[in-house]
Amino acid sequence: MNILPVIYQDQRTVFKIADIAMLFPQEDCRYLSDRMRYFVKTDRLLNPRKGIYAKPNYNPLELGNILYTPSYISLEYVLQISGVIFQYDTRITSVSYLSRELTIDDRLFSYRRIKQDIIMEGAGIFRDSHHVNMAMPERAFLDILYLNKDFYFDNLEPLDKHKIDKIIPAYKSISLQKRTACALQLAVICYGYNHLLMLSYTAPRLTLEFGEEARPEAITDRINHMIDRLAANLDQELSPKNRASAILCLLESLSFQKNPAAMEVAFNAMDEYLQSHEGSQAGSGPLPLKGSQAGSGPLPL
Repeated sequence: MNILPVIYQDQRTVFKIADIAMLFPQEDCRYLSDRMRYFVKTDRLLNPRKGIYAKPNYNPLELGNILYTPSYISLEYVLQISGVIFQYDTRITSVSYLSRELTIDDRLFSYRRIKQDIIMEGAGIFRDSHHVNMAMPERAFLDILYLNKDFYFDNLEPLDKHKIDKIIPAYKSISLQKRTACALQLAVICYGYNHLLMLSYTAPRLTLEFGEEARPEAITDRINHMIDRLAANLDQELSPKNRASAILCLLESLSFQKNPAAMEVAFNAMDEYLQSHEGSQAGSGPLPLKGSQAGSGPLPL
C-alpha cells in the first residue's frame, strides 16, 4: 500500500501514530510504526518527538497542539499577533494540563498549567483552517490574567468586552472577574461610591436599612480601594472621551478622599490629555459664530 502519498495528501502536517492508524484501519499498528521509522530514516518524514511524525514543511502550531493534549495555543503568542502586547516573543505559548518548556527544531514551546475543567470549556477556543486549536484574543487575555494577575497589557483596544463577558464564566473565578474591569468601568464604580458616600451622610437611615456596609467609614474604605485601582489602570488604551471620563471620576473621588499618589497620577494624566488636545487644535483659530450673528458685531445686551 502507498502509505506516504496518503499522508502527504492529508491537510494535516503533524501526526501521532494513532492518527496514522486511523488513515489505514486495515493495517497492523506495528507495520505502520515500522513504515514510519523507515520514512524518517530516508528523510521523507520527520520525527520531532517520540511517537510523533511530521511532514518536512510541518506547521509548528499543529505540533504545539499535539505535543501535549489537551492543549491550545494561547497566552503571549495570541496576544502578540492580536496587537494586545507589543514585546516580541518567539515562543509558541499554550495552555495545557501541565507546565513544560521544550525546544524542537530551534523553536521554544512553552506550556502553562491550568485546571483541566477550564481547558475543556470550549468558549473562546476555535479550530482554524490548519487544524490548530487556538484561543481567541479574549480567551488568551483571560488565560493570562488567570495565571498572572500583574501582567501588563500594552493595548486593550483589540479586545471585545462582550466576548470577554461570555467567556469569563468558564473560569468560575470571582477574583478574575474583578481583575478584568477596565479603567472606564472602575471610573463608573468610583462615581457610584462617591454618591453613595454623600447619601450615607445625608440619609443616616441608610445604615439601618442596609447594614454596616452602608456606613460612611465602610464606603470610604471602598472608595480608597477603587481610587488605587483606577489610578493603576489609568494608562490603559482608551478613547479620548473615555479617558476624559476616567480622569474626571478619579479627580471627583479624590475630592472625597485624599490620596497624594493617586492625585499625582490624575494630574499627570490630565496634563497629557490637555496637551494632546491643545496640539491637535493648535492653529485652528477661534470658532466662527453661527447663523446671522457671524460678523454682526457684539451681541446685544
